Amino acid sequence: MKMSVEKNTGRITLYRLDDASPLDGQIMKDITPEIQTVLDAGGSLEWVPDDSNNWQGSGELTQVLSPLEVSKNAKRAEVATARYAEEMGGFNLPAEQGGMFVRTDARNRTLLNAASVRAASDPAYEVPNWKTAEGTFVTLSNAMILLLNGAVEQFIAGCFAKEKALNDSIAATTTVQAINAIRW
Repeated sequence: MKMSVEKNTGRITLYRLDDASPLDGQIMKDITPEIQTVLDAGGSLEWVPDDSNNWQGSGELTQVLSPLEVSKNAKRAEVATARYAEEMGGFNLPAEQGGMFVRTDARNRTLLNAASVRAASDPAYEVPNWKTAEGTFVTLSNAMILLLNGAVEQFIAGCFAKEKALNDSIAATTTVQAINAIRW
């Protein structure tokens, strides 16, 4: 069995034919029996470029990932995607703070942060026409601007803390089944 490595991306393609020829922009490498054993068990390959950090053919096949490592990598990517969705998805303030839904996408965070900087330096500053997620306009007092900005910071920090905790669990896990049980 042979594999080809695309010189510009490092993407690996496996060929079952022993006489496969490289296409333009590819190099061919032999699959060793040790690598084949890992592939047969569901592992994957990673091509690492040479010291000049390019894919021009002088790199080496330096890493063979076991099925567990493939699962860990996939779970880390899944967790990162879930964290990003939650981070951008917003949250509700507690009822005692008004219960308002707070958007946390990048644009709204930028607007709120700018208002917070101004509010911190000018106690009289307020935003008279802040558009809520529900489409209504409200006046944000100085205190509310600062409260919202702090709540957003805590929410975002919580998202990353949860992602880190899950990544720590992923790193410590020793079976594919246990990896699959990890949920956001």
